[in-house]
Amino acid sequence: MLWLVLDGGHWGAWKQESTHGHLCLPRHEVFDAEATAAYEGLKAACNSAQAPYTQNLYVLLDNQEVAQQLQGSPRGSSQHTILAFQEVANAWPTRPLRCQAIQPGQVHVHWIPGHAGIAGNEQADEQAKKGARGILAGNEQADEQAKKGARSTPQTNTPPTRYAWAHRTLKEEFWQRFQAFWAENAPQQYQDLSIGLDKRPHELSLPRATLGRLLAARSGHGDFAQYHERFGHEDTKLECSCGHPKTPHHFYYCQKGHKASPHPWGSRQVDEILRSKSGTRDLHEWLQRSHFYRTICPAH
Repeated sequence: MLWLVLDGGHWGAWKQESTHGHLCLPRHEVFDAEATAAYEGLKAACNSAQAPYTQNLYVLLDNQEVAQQLQGSPRGSSQHTILAFQEVANAWPTRPLRCQAIQPGQVHVHWIPGHAGIAGNEQADEQAKKGARGILAGNEQADEQAKKGARSTPQTNTPPTRYAWAHRTLKEEFWQRFQAFWAENAPQQYQDLSIGLDKRPHELSLPRATLGRLLAARSGHGDFAQYHERFGHEDTKLECSCGHPKTPHHFYYCQKGHKASPHPWGSRQVDEILRSKSGTRDLHEWLQRSHFYRTICPAH
């Protein structure tokens, strides 16, 4: 949302609408749209009939990052637009004035919280919705051309791709390709457990000791008899204190462990314990109470 206020000095602020509109900005992010709106709005204000009678101009935005960069050194996306805004803002005091009582003034940029009761917010939101609908329509047309295999020459009035949009698109592309790679190349143990991909895996909230035990049980790489035998570790203990071989799922079946602390997972199967958020949480709590890997089934 962008709102421009022209301060007319002792005549008070201009209340009437000077201009409004929307732009279709494909391959842009919200940050880029806000920066472009600030720049276009500032130019419109400078060219308005009120400008020669105005002292200060206030640019109000509900995007805090854009407001900060408009007043400082731009970084990341839309740097050219932000520098152009600053150039126009610096030229504001040199504009011709029609009244000697009017001081040159300055352009002030302020951040305001969204939906803070600022006049004009609803109008600005409506223009943003129109612009968004234009983008969606443009995207649908582009998709249709792509399906037909057409190669169209870029239009000269099409805004260039912004860094923020390209960065997000590349991240999404990477994630999609990684998902496809995982579906074909996931370790068999993870396929058997039906463990998919998650951008924010719930198990990362577990303490490090529990997380290590969980990953070892999932992968089979740890203090287990089969693992030690595979790599020829001769100085290791292959059995639990209960007399059974150490296996990735032995904690679930060990009677000594169950006697030390009853299992909190009830009738749920071991796969569910190793896969689900509630299962891994119950595993952590049980390991804390039973001291299973410290006293019952410790490493040699």
